[in-house]
Amino acid sequence: LAFIKEHSEGRAVIWLGDFNLRPSDPPDKPQLDKIVAEIGVETACDALKCAEPDHIDRIYFRSGDVVKLKAVFWQVEPQFIDAEGEPLSDHPAISARFSWSR
Repeated sequence: LAFIKEHSEGRAVIWLGDFNLRPSDPPDKPQLDKIVAEIGVETACDALKCAEPDHIDRIYFRSGDVVKLKAVFWQVEPQFIDAEGEPLSDHPAISARFSWSR
């Protein structure tokens, strides 16, 4: 959070990763709320009111002074499997698409 605050003031940001935190888990929720409050982001899933908001992978974004971002699509990606059809991870991958304007 400190790095993002220091290096992105006034800029649009897309930040994603495996946070290992779930909003439905009471000890995790304050940590997720801190991310939102400190750097002014929201998740693509929340912005689109997706049906599966409890993933540990999260795609955060915010607009900047010049570039405006809007989440337009979010989904679970089913194609990340091995030759036997087994998932490559212990949880499904997600993706999002954004539109942007100046």
